[in-house]
Amino acid sequence: GNATEGFTGADIREFCNRAQMFAVEESIAITQDLEQQRRALEEEGKEVPPELDENPVAEVRMEHFHKARPYCRISVDPVTLRRYLEFAQSMKANVDLSGVNAGYGSE
Repeated sequence: GNATEGFTGADIREFCNRAQMFAVEESIAITQDLEQQRRALEEEGKEVPPELDENPVAEVRMEHFHKARPYCRISVDPVTLRRYLEFAQSMKANVDLSGVNAGYGSE
């Protein structure tokens, strides 16, 4: 199956938020390291290469999702999910569309 099978929209949002937090944590750690390198070069009077000023983690990558996956859980159990789906199907089956346009467009 797929990595998010059985997840609700809220579960997927939590999964994405966790992946984003791993990206932010990685960015902070790398930025601190780059800042130390930058300071050392400045103290030595050397030129600071432009890559030391770039955002080290500019996007959430697949590796962040892989790291986040073990922390994610399905918030709706399969029995409850099946009940929701059956209810939704029964509501679709019970909708009577014969009177939807009643009174409109007959003038």
